Amino acid sequence: METQKSLIFNGQLVDDWGSAIPNAAVQFWQTDTNGLYDHPLFAARNNKEQAKLDPTFQYFGTSVTDSEGSFSFKTHRPGIYSARPITHIHFKVFTIDNNSGEKRLRLTSQFYFADEFLKFSHLLQLELSNITDANGLPAMAANKKIAINMGGGGTERLTPWQQEGPYYPEVDFFAYDSDLTNVTETTTTVLNGWDEPTASPTLQVGEGELTAAPVMIQDFADRSEKVISTTLETSHAYFGNMFDVTAKNDVMIESMKLHIRSLEMESLEIWTKQESFIKSIRNESDWILIGQTKARGKGEGTFTPLAPRSFDPVVIRGGTVQGFYVTLESENMLFAEKGTKIGDVFTSNEDMEIHVGTAVQYAFGWNGPSNVWNGMLEYSTNFTGMPTRAVSNTPSLSPIVTIQKSLVYSSAANGGGNNDFQVGCTIFILGISYFLSYIVLWV
Repeated sequence: METQKSLIFNGQLVDDWGSAIPNAAVQFWQTDTNGLYDHPLFAARNNKEQAKLDPTFQYFGTSVTDSEGSFSFKTHRPGIYSARPITHIHFKVFTIDNNSGEKRLRLTSQFYFADEFLKFSHLLQLELSNITDANGLPAMAANKKIAINMGGGGTERLTPWQQEGPYYPEVDFFAYDSDLTNVTETTTTVLNGWDEPTASPTLQVGEGELTAAPVMIQDFADRSEKVISTTLETSHAYFGNMFDVTAKNDVMIESMKLHIRSLEMESLEIWTKQESFIKSIRNESDWILIGQTKARGKGEGTFTPLAPRSFDPVVIRGGTVQGFYVTLESENMLFAEKGTKIGDVFTSNEDMEIHVGTAVQYAFGWNGPSNVWNGMLEYSTNFTGMPTRAVSNTPSLSPIVTIQKSLVYSSAANGGGNNDFQVGCTIFILGISYFLSYIVLWV
């Protein structure tokens, strides 16, 4: 069997002023070269046996930054899997208070590869070069800076957040080193202050303190499968729709059905983001592409199902909002114009609410007035084979909370009074956009 080239990743972690951050932990997790995650949920969903995993590959690891903020990983370029044929590496960044020992989750995101010509921010795209490693073997190299918001009000362009996804490793992550090509045989952690038990760390987000509840793993077969649908009533067709979902309980969206007027094979994309879509209609870098697939339309009056595993499952924690962008490359997506405003709740059940959204030109183009996405979400509750957090009175650990608190407190620390002005400008601009879009699309 041909030996896989190693990928040597060298990075630097900086704050919002571009200053190096020492003694922070960066976590990587990814698939092996065959596109397999070391995670029970992935195994259950894809009928992959644990024995098929690569015993020589570690799948996840931690690197701690030095005095210059530098860190490194040795890994392989990940493989792809059918639900998401995009090469990507997940990562998280934690800082630690040297006095209290408290850990703070600062960033969750993903790196992509520039040679795949994807629609992601250049801050997340890796350029590869060919090198010779320390053993004289051919290898690949990538270098990237990660900039995180430390509340200093600096002007450094920050690394965008991306969705964690459902395959965050169920291990004591800090116990695994940064060489993913060589399985760690010890359970002691990496460096400086990261060696205490980490199964239930205390995390801080912005100025609020969060305590992680114990992780519970359930049997995959015990999950409850449910659906929620909007309507087949339709008044217009366009490329796609953006809309929000608010979860009342922890849910995992696994599939969906669309309303497509054609009877032809249609190419479609599914994007998602934490928080509402409303400020990200044209900002591709705010979104993560979770599925690219094709579906044959069933015509008006019938929902069109997607093939199994057409996109990565999306976990939405109770009490949080998730934005979705579902789009065709043609103007055949049907929706209803119901006379309500964007953000209103159109339908709900005991688990979630689907809100009124807007039609959007492919891709991330002009948007129209308020409308209701025609579709059905298929989802699970009590989902299993992945970590779920015990319900408590403490705030959620979801990165959506992190984003909200860091932005709010960062703005307040730098004068605060500009917030109302910025929000007012945003609302005014959006209002003008909706008016012009209405004229362009519907008149």
